[in-house]
Parts: sequence; structure tokens; C-alpha cells
Amino acid sequence: MMTTSSGHESLQAMTRLQQDPKVPDSESAFCAVPMLFLAGSADGVSDQQASIKFFASMGNTDKEFKLFDGLYHKVYEEPEKEDVLNYLAQWLLRRFPLETRHPNGTPMEALKKLEGTAMKGVPTVRAPRTEL
Repeated sequence: MMTTSSGHESLQAMTRLQQDPKVPDSESAFCAVPMLFLAGSADGVSDQQASIKFFASMGNTDKEFKLFDGLYHKVYEEPEKEDVLNYLAQWLLRRFPLETRHPNGTPMEALKKLEGTAMKGVPTVRAPRTEL
């Protein structure tokens, strides 16, 4: 659950992004970064039309909007989360190939190998739940 403060900060950040002249400028540093939007078609939290409008306004040449049919707001927490993570892994590996991965390994296997090494010792921080 999001706190009121976090929600307010998120809305302010999105407003700043929508007004930032670098977003539609295909020559800007912002637009040099590949962008992937992942969303669920049954998301009742986010405004999909606003997301699509913002996505369309971006000047990035490497951008993709992936809508997962029937999934809700937290696509990484759905029963189909492995499909979402596989999609994300494939997208990342096409742009940033892992030279050290096994040639026959799946993207999920590559991520699991990274998870077991690079993330060792990194604590998980969870915000306290605040009921409204």
C-alpha cells in the first residue's frame, strides 16, 4: 500500500515528467535510454489512457508498451509473474546481452544466477504499511 506522501510525490514526479521538454525531444539524453512500460489490462489503479498518451509523447526511438491481458496493477505479483519476468528478461537481454550466460540458458536462469551473486548481502527494505 502506498502512503499519502508517496502518492503525492509520485503525482508530482509524473507532472514534472509530462512537462519536461526533454521527454519529446528525440535528441535529449532522456530519449537515449530504452524504455519499457509493463501494464495489466485489468489495472484499476493506473489510468491506462494517460500512460499510453505519455508513452506516445516520448521521443525515444527504442520504446515499448506491453499490456498483459487480464493482469492487474502489480504485474510482478500476479500468478503469471513468471511470464512478466520472462518478458522483461528477454527485453533486457536483447539490449544488454549477458556474455557470461550459458548459450542454452533461459533468461530466467540468467536472472536467477545474477540474483544469487550480485544481490548477495543487499538488504531488502520494505516501507511500513499505512492504512488510510
